[in-house]
Amino acid sequence: MNLETLEVLAVVMARAGSVGLPNKSLRPLLGKPVITYTLSHVRESTLISRAVVSSDSPEILAVAKAEGFETLTRPPDLATSTSATDPVLRPAIATLYAPMNNEHSTMHNHLTVMLYGNIPLRANHM
Repeated sequence: MNLETLEVLAVVMARAGSVGLPNKSLRPLLGKPVITYTLSHVRESTLISRAVVSSDSPEILAVAKAEGFETLTRPPDLATSTSATDPVLRPAIATLYAPMNNEHSTMHNHLTVMLYGNIPLRANHM
């Protein structure tokens, strides 16, 4: 199996709450919400074939939709400062691939990457 045959799913995680800076994914940086930098990184990637933004914030989800991304509303119990990433990723994957749970499913033929929506700078390795 090689990268050409794999679907690479990016799950962008961006919750509204923050202990230090609430709604930091929506804060402006050089005139744009911080999350738009992550969305641009995903869009520019040559490896990512599908992407979804997971958030508890209607405003963050609206920005993601306006940028052309799939969205998933994250339940409040998975949007706390102590929420682990795995419990957020698993339902996202199950929801996105549920329609494909049949003998023709590509679910077994994918990788998942997680990106935080509040990180505007990344090394160019995607």
